[in-house]
Amino acid sequence: MDMSQSPFGECGDPVLSCQEDNILFTSINYLIPVIQKAYTDMQEINLSELQETASAGGNTDVGGDARSDSPGYSAKYTCYSFMDDATKKIIMSDLIQVSEATSSPAMEAVGFRRGLDRLLDSGVSVDVVTTDRAPSIRKIIRESYPDLRHQFDPCMLQKKKATAAARKKENRDLQPWIKSMANHLWWSCSGCAGDEKGLKRMWTSILHHVCGIHRWEEDGQEYKCNHDDIGDDQQIRKKWLKKGSPAWNALKAVVLDKNLLRDLTNMTLFKHTGNLEVFHSSMLKYSAEKRAALHICHHAGKTTAQCN
Repeated sequence: MDMSQSPFGECGDPVLSCQEDNILFTSINYLIPVIQKAYTDMQEINLSELQETASAGGNTDVGGDARSDSPGYSAKYTCYSFMDDATKKIIMSDLIQVSEATSSPAMEAVGFRRGLDRLLDSGVSVDVVTTDRAPSIRKIIRESYPDLRHQFDPCMLQKKKATAAARKKENRDLQPWIKSMANHLWWSCSGCAGDEKGLKRMWTSILHHVCGIHRWEEDGQEYKCNHDDIGDDQQIRKKWLKKGSPAWNALKAVVLDKNLLRDLTNMTLFKHTGNLEVFHSSMLKYSAEKRAALHICHHAGKTTAQCN
């Protein structure tokens, strides 16, 4: 018998077919409504807590990020979510279809504006919003929400440019320093204590460190690296760059990039969206964003297991 003509579908197994029908029936009539109810209740509780904070004169810092169903310009759906920076709970999550925007990339801006408006309209007093450096989001905040403080996630910033530069033959000595550069930016943002000038000085100090120079003078004032003395065993792990060499010049171009130096102004509070990326990973596990939000909020604040 030709299985392609089977009335039970491609598998040709009536038992499997019945099981699939039962699973679909149970999901539609029981599972999905329960998830919807739990998600709605959770969101109401989270928003009421933030509303109470606003009533008491307090503000809320949030992080926002988007995840599309496929990369590039072919995405049909994008989920934009907001997380409370203090509690790490998902407080807003919206699914946007490409038909609601002018293009696939434009869905992020639609989701951001929609979610932020809903937060503000519900009585949440938002002070700081942390996102990536997407030009569309920057424009929206600059033009429509000028009273909000906008912070950028420093993660992965300039790493792609440095990696691309290090691939060139003359810049191979730069390759061992790529990870250190990313760590240095993270350290600079975390230790600047909100001081913009201090952040820029800490960030650009890497141009001295990579040359083995740990004390230097700048604008008539002496500075030094914050690390302990480097032992011989540590020095042989990486080759110091020579000031003025092609590799050092390539690093200098990345570090002193005018757009980056301008954007450091929006990194002084050391905010990031790393926990939202964890949420997006949960979405891959649970498929529906509402089930993933329930998982993240349920485990928010719990101690993460550590590997020895």
